Amino acid sequence: MKKTIIILTVLIFTVFSTISFSQISGAYSLNDPVSAAMGNVSVANSTGTYAVHRNPANLAYMSNGSFELATIFPLPNLAINVGTDFMTINEYNYYFGGVEVNGVTVPRELTPEDKENLKNLFADGGIVYSSVKVNYLNFTYKVSDEIGAFGFSVSDSYTEVSTFPQGLVELTLDGNVVGRAYDFNDLDFKGSLLRDYTVSYSRDFSDLLPKNDILSKLSAGVSVSYVQGLAMARTEEVKTSIKTNSDNTIDVDGHFVGYAAISPDFNIHFDFDSLVQHDGGFHFSPFPTPAGSGFGFDFGLNAELIGAVNIGFAINNIGSVTWNNNVARYESNTALVIKDITDQEERDSLANSISMSGKFVNEYVTNLPTVMRFGASVQVDKLVNEIPGTLLVAADVIKGFNDEASNSSDFGFGLGLEWRPFHWLPIMTGLAFGNGRPTTAWSLGTGIDVGAFSFTIAAHNFGSVIHGNDAKTINYVMGSRFRF
Repeated sequence: MKKTIIILTVLIFTVFSTISFSQISGAYSLNDPVSAAMGNVSVANSTGTYAVHRNPANLAYMSNGSFELATIFPLPNLAINVGTDFMTINEYNYYFGGVEVNGVTVPRELTPEDKENLKNLFADGGIVYSSVKVNYLNFTYKVSDEIGAFGFSVSDSYTEVSTFPQGLVELTLDGNVVGRAYDFNDLDFKGSLLRDYTVSYSRDFSDLLPKNDILSKLSAGVSVSYVQGLAMARTEEVKTSIKTNSDNTIDVDGHFVGYAAISPDFNIHFDFDSLVQHDGGFHFSPFPTPAGSGFGFDFGLNAELIGAVNIGFAINNIGSVTWNNNVARYESNTALVIKDITDQEERDSLANSISMSGKFVNEYVTNLPTVMRFGASVQVDKLVNEIPGTLLVAADVIKGFNDEASNSSDFGFGLGLEWRPFHWLPIMTGLAFGNGRPTTAWSLGTGIDVGAFSFTIAAHNFGSVIHGNDAKTINYVMGSRFRF
């Protein structure tokens, strides 16, 4: 029996809780098609329903008595974002797709050069992520300048990010080389399915400022979200290593702690060996009992200068979710020496030591992806009369304050524009840098804006469309809304 099997077995037991949640679908990711098409730029230029989750202060710029509505009809407001930071679709198909021999697909036999190239792919990466977000209902209404504007939104978001341990790749390709230790400490997983009910308020406070020729408008806004946690799984501690000694004994040292929670209405239950389905499998409910809940807060400002320039600032998702219903903690501790892998008693000892123990716990707290945005937009056509149609240029600086699944503590920057050669035809493009992206994202989007109805579709990373199977990411966002 190959010693590599021991390592793979340890890892499988370590990460089983993450794999079992991969089947749960939900929603997350990019907020709306306009910001997605403009390089994720939104803090100074988002409007109406698209401002609720980015900068609630922008609601005050609606016209008095105006109403805006977005639902899943006639076309849903949906965002999909999946990809990796290290491997293209073609590379995945080459290394893991197999080859056809006599009409049968069999695993590809990797050459030494193939193995080295595969290890190099994981050298600076190993992150796999997916997110889906759907907005079921979003409406905004401005009463008047004196009273202000209000918004309400209901959304589901599913997000999942995992880091694949490089040690496993090296071990699988090289075998457990004598004298070399392989660790899987970089294994990480965060996944959640959340639903938020958000209420927003914004008002123009220009009447409180002295009259001047520079600052023509100043608004502030706040959003409060009641967040329901429907499912969650994550690793908290991973300290696992394997070493083969010169005398062919194997040192196994493993420690793992992870948490998981799931709505009891999904009919998926813990038996502390795996997640199991009862009574016919997964149950869908439009309003499932949450496994946790919490609150999130957004705060934003927007200042209009000389009637053509806007400066925006917002902090989003200040808060957390406390999981206190159907919450499990999994733990494994392993420290032993295998002297003879052919000995049945030693194999049984290994199997028993890596078995993961689970138990219900009272609660577990996860943070929301808190993020700050600061930026500006310029309505260029108001300053340059020769421009045909209308032209808006905007830029954002984005900084996350934690590394939750949909967030990054790295700085990011976005630059975008929207040109309308005709009022009904928006053409949007932009560039997005940083925030954990493996490469610069070139965004592109368009749509139709006729009367009370508008529809927009965008590719946040249009390069993935051009590159096809040589792309690492797939990002599509679409949305429709009505204005009255």
